[in-house]
Amino acid sequence: MEIIGEIVRLRAVERRDLSLLREMLNDPWMESMTEGWHFPISEEMQEKWFQSQSSKNELRCVVDIDGNAVGMVGLYEIDWKNRSGGIYYKMDRCLENRKRGDTVDAVVSLIRYSFDELGLHLIHAEVLVENEKSRSLLEKLGFQQEGILRQRVYKGGAFHDQLIFSLLKEEYLKKKLFRKGE
Repeated sequence: MEIIGEIVRLRAVERRDLSLLREMLNDPWMESMTEGWHFPISEEMQEKWFQSQSSKNELRCVVDIDGNAVGMVGLYEIDWKNRSGGIYYKMDRCLENRKRGDTVDAVVSLIRYSFDELGLHLIHAEVLVENEKSRSLLEKLGFQQEGILRQRVYKGGAFHDQLIFSLLKEEYLKKKLFRKGE
């Protein structure tokens, strides 16, 4: 099964995608814009991750444009009882295969799938204060800022604030942006 957007399709991670995903994870700029941290990823580590990626509480999708992987989106910490989950997205900033609006389309497609097919009630996201692009994307899509986790993330020798956003299903239903074909 694939999730089809206007520009992208979201599909399962394939072995052929591992080198792109590893490059993105090892990109110092990408690391500086995300909340988590990791050690440098080797081919062997990437392969082990690929082998162990089955989880009922996480959905990982490659963002594909015309047969080319350009990024990854997913849901984490899916809480089936409370029908909530966190969303993340990482797009390769250097690929020629990217198209204008592909990040928005990928995130909108995943949100639509989360609410319409998985039956989630709430999607949350965490963003570093400095990550203006991600912040404005979430705001454009109707996410509401819930709060600030002060000095929550340590990166580059300093502590950084983290913003918490959420989108309720009822807010999603009101946004015309999420209705495919309109």
